[in-house]
Amino acid sequence: MDARQAQIYTAVLIAGAVIFCIIVFFVVSVVKQQRRNLHLQQQNLMTEMNTLERERTRMAADLHDDLGPTLSFIKFQVDSIESANPDDLALLQNAGARLDDAVKKIRSIAHDLMPSSLSRKGLSYALQELVALLNRTTPLQIDLYLPPELVLEKEQSIAVFRMLQEVIQNTLKHAGAKRLALQLTLEADTLQILCEDDGTGFHYNDSQTDAPGLGLRNLHSRVGIIGGRVKISSETGKGTQYLFSIPLSINTP
Repeated sequence: MDARQAQIYTAVLIAGAVIFCIIVFFVVSVVKQQRRNLHLQQQNLMTEMNTLERERTRMAADLHDDLGPTLSFIKFQVDSIESANPDDLALLQNAGARLDDAVKKIRSIAHDLMPSSLSRKGLSYALQELVALLNRTTPLQIDLYLPPELVLEKEQSIAVFRMLQEVIQNTLKHAGAKRLALQLTLEADTLQILCEDDGTGFHYNDSQTDAPGLGLRNLHSRVGIIGGRVKISSETGKGTQYLFSIPLSINTP
């Protein structure tokens, strides 16, 4: 190789190295930008969710503390009215019964919006309360398995509660299931949640993020916001399984 060829060879190597560095810099910049965009998107979603939860809490308080007592007072006044007319008495009794139904519905709506037990007594108690209520009022039998102590941060508790609400509602509305098992376990710094029903199931693959009437997109969004993952397995006639893996900062009392 003469001096000129050596110079050309050196120039090609330098040019190749420069091009390689430019490509690497470009790729790294794109990856960093994508990470920043993802982080910003997660922050925006978290802000929206927190705003929604605050509004739910306000609405629940208004229903429970203002409208509920008002209707209860009206019910008391209706019950205190005396009438010798059988028709009027029947109307009063019917009005009282309807007011009772309205008060019960308001309490139920307020609980769905934001159960007070979630903020006062924590996730475990709120889930036990929810499951006990549904076992009394729906044909679905829900089995709940909890670790001995589970104390999560506020945002995590709300997210987990909402996700399980979504799973339960999906099961009630679409699965045709008789039983649903909810099992929460702690593994190191991760909360594992396994939900299994014996319903009709549906055709699902991992590339799906939504299915008609099942609210899967909302489920994926909630678990993604808190840095978790969900794997959904379902086949027609073989029930549905949800497996959540959520990284946690576990606070032990």
